[in-house]
Amino acid sequence: MSIIKTWLNDFSWKRWLPLIVVIKLVVFLYFAFQLKATSPDVLVGGWAATTGDTPGYYDPAQHLAEGKGYDSACRMPGLIPMYVPMAMLFGEEGAKISMIFLQFLLSAISIYLLGKWAYFIFKKKWVFIITVLLFAISSFTSIWDHYLMSDSYSTSFFIFSIYFLQRYQISQKNKSLLWAGLFLAWAVFFRQIFIVAFPIIFIILIIWNWKKWSLMLASLIVFIFPLVLSLGLWIGYNRQQFNREVVFTTPIEECFSTYSVEYQMMTKFLIDMGYGEPFWTDGSVVQWMIRSKENQKMPNIPDRHFTTQCNADSLMLLRENFRVYLKSESPVKDSAAVTLRERITRYSNAYHTEKKFNYYVLNRLRHAQQLLVPLRIDNLPGPAFHEMNFVEKIIKIFYLVLFTVVVIVGMLVMVGLFFTKNNSERWWWMLPLGLVFALTMILGFVEQRYLVPVYPFMIVAVAFAISRFIKEPQSN
Repeated sequence: MSIIKTWLNDFSWKRWLPLIVVIKLVVFLYFAFQLKATSPDVLVGGWAATTGDTPGYYDPAQHLAEGKGYDSACRMPGLIPMYVPMAMLFGEEGAKISMIFLQFLLSAISIYLLGKWAYFIFKKKWVFIITVLLFAISSFTSIWDHYLMSDSYSTSFFIFSIYFLQRYQISQKNKSLLWAGLFLAWAVFFRQIFIVAFPIIFIILIIWNWKKWSLMLASLIVFIFPLVLSLGLWIGYNRQQFNREVVFTTPIEECFSTYSVEYQMMTKFLIDMGYGEPFWTDGSVVQWMIRSKENQKMPNIPDRHFTTQCNADSLMLLRENFRVYLKSESPVKDSAAVTLRERITRYSNAYHTEKKFNYYVLNRLRHAQQLLVPLRIDNLPGPAFHEMNFVEKIIKIFYLVLFTVVVIVGMLVMVGLFFTKNNSERWWWMLPLGLVFALTMILGFVEQRYLVPVYPFMIVAVAFAISRFIKEPQSN
């Protein structure tokens, strides 16, 4: 009992980080073997999983390691400080495998730091314990530790930033604030969606230092400095290398042929109608419009979406126009593109004018529902559910239930904490709530990957809710 009591009262990294690594390792190995069994062709060296987006991140960094320069502005160079030295030491395959184990380790450290952040916010030991254990066993963010992508690194660096921002709140030392700005800027260089966090944190810093104008101004300058410096260097490099102004990345249609201007117009029109699901969502309107088989049945689209310019027949015609555009070559393709753009523009303008309540209210609420009440969990490797054995089914169901409960309960608790807490800690919840607002009400991004930056906060909120029903451990 004395050992357990010690664990419940000693939150040092020497005690908890090894436990986190062990728990994560069990989860990691399970999904690693699932990847080996079901998708061996996507693995580099048997460990590093790739996707269609992997070359965009890793090829320019590999070229830099080979002395050819960073030859693309389609992805920001967040990988350079880690990958290039590894590639020079271990070669391409060795470097990619090393990147997997590095992001696994950083992910473990981020779990510990999130627990420390949660403990400082709530001053409850169980909040630390539950946060660490829940986050360590959760698959929603840790599944990206397997992939040569941006999600794992960006999430870890985001948590590092939040931890150092909290250290600044306690100590008022600019050193902590500089680290916070550095890690958040680094997260932006992996995934640009994190840029949304900067104005929200600006507001938080202003609120914290409202009565001290000189301190407020200094805090904003120190925090933004790493982003301004790194973006300035990146912009200057692109101007010299490509003779053009590129702040973040070049337009997506220049980088990926799939995402043509017409494709983007089509997806934007569907998002405006409230259909922001990824195209691989079976039975969705988006899949039917842009990626379906020729004779696939039209899904049910409520009459409330139809305008004087666009009804069910119009959508079927638009779908056929898009299919012709995709299959054609110039000059037929160019003519089809003109027709497609004109039709989408006309339909969109009519929808914005005639269906304002749908566009500004109902459809944005639908985006929130799609993101926050998904009733599914994407990106878990393994066979189809009907092909799983009993243990695999139990694990899949467990992770589905865990993810659903964390997202729904976590969101409700975060809203409650923001509106009921009357101290400086309430402002922390502006960050996840602001991210959710931007994703659902402004951008219409409902792919589950976009929820990754918010998920750690949801874990903490759920941990706080559970801790309300548990007596605090007695001190030694």
